Amino acid sequence: MSICPNCNTNLPDGASFCASCGTKIGTDAPQQAPSAPINGSKLHCPNCKSHNLTVTTESSITGAVSTHSHGGRFSSTHVSNNHQTFWICGDCGTKFRNIQSLEEEIIKYKNQPLLFFIVAAIAAIISVVWFINSQNSPVGFLFGGMIIITAICAIVFVCIGFSWRGKLAKMKAELADLKNRCFN
Repeated sequence: MSICPNCNTNLPDGASFCASCGTKIGTDAPQQAPSAPINGSKLHCPNCKSHNLTVTTESSITGAVSTHSHGGRFSSTHVSNNHQTFWICGDCGTKFRNIQSLEEEIIKYKNQPLLFFIVAAIAAIISVVWFINSQNSPVGFLFGGMIIITAICAIVFVCIGFSWRGKLAKMKAELADLKNRCFN
């Protein structure tokens, strides 16, 4: 039996990942900071300017299990792994995000706000079409309820889009700050 280096959970022999925290097993030795310059400068601690850096990965696992009885069968498990890479300074203990993984995360989420704005626009168009159709319909009250629901959906998706846009702006500001503090 082995022990997870991240969360100290007992693991079965031959385990590739920790079932508790998702850490990859078998990489006991911490990776050292690269000695080659990055963007023309060598990466250093933003606090003490030391080059004595070790990389670590933090994992969070979220999951949902939904069971549906359909013909005696139960199904559907969804597990999501989120890994973030950090540097830890061996001299002062400062922990900071890995610039490359932060850049990859920004690219991954770059189009999320646009998606929410597109869905909001579609909901708004549907709402207008239903409003126009409700004027000539004997069941206009049904269209009125659908108009309200789609208008609310449009507003919710616009709010979500702005929320994602704010999150991306914070991530970009964090990236700019890290690049400034870790390479200058």
